Amino acid sequence: MRAAVRSLICLLLMSSAALLLAEEQRSGLGPADAQGCANIAIVPFQTNIDFESSIQPILTESCVICHAADSEFLDLSAGRAAASLIDRRSVQDPNRWLVRPGQPETSLLVAKVLCSDPGLGGPMPPGLPLSPFQRALIHDWVLGGAPADHEDRISLANFRRRQTTAKP
Repeated sequence: MRAAVRSLICLLLMSSAALLLAEEQRSGLGPADAQGCANIAIVPFQTNIDFESSIQPILTESCVICHAADSEFLDLSAGRAAASLIDRRSVQDPNRWLVRPGQPETSLLVAKVLCSDPGLGGPMPPGLPLSPFQRALIHDWVLGGAPADHEDRISLANFRRRQTTAKP
């Protein structure tokens, strides 16, 4: 029952998102593109991103409504999200990685939040899109090696500039 209610909410969110984006496009007041995806190049590059305090709150606020413990595909709830994402292949397309540390260009999560090549159900999250800062934070966390905790961080020397990997 709980999974059915969650699925219904997800469907409503996706329908609402489509209507909202259509109205924003019609009015000329919409986001950067037709999918509601803003350019992250305007956001300063972030380093030393902590998963629990920076990434998990985004997932909890915007993703867990559809991707929780009873989700068919992915559990992004607190305490499970990092293990569900990092170095894991997509259940829907085993040829794609959900999060490939240091490689945002091959990570499905980054493609979905940046809307660069979402595939498999379209850009995420449905409904109100993430802010450019939230999108950049997820991108930069993956680029920085997707550390799951403070002991897993890599040095700044391993970072590449975001502008070389993120598409405008």
